[in-house]
Amino acid sequence: MSDIKDKVQRIKNMQEKLTSELQQLQASCPHENKQGEYKGDTGNWSSSDDSYWIDARCLDCGKTWIIDSVTNKLEYYDFKGVIVR
Repeated sequence: MSDIKDKVQRIKNMQEKLTSELQQLQASCPHENKQGEYKGDTGNWSSSDDSYWIDARCLDCGKTWIIDSVTNKLEYYDFKGVIVR
């Protein structure tokens, strides 16, 4: 049983190291090759409750993020990548 615990711990340690390495790589990526998909939640009782956003993904590093139409200034996001509709 100890052998299994040791292997599990070794794998968890490797996962943590790889996750950290990936996060550092994603933080340094310029995200020039990105894809966005327009999304929305409409048809609410009050139209002021409707919301719109873009689900964005960098095709190089795999990072994903959400660009909200209310809290993010969309004019600062340069989407030269593909916009999926």
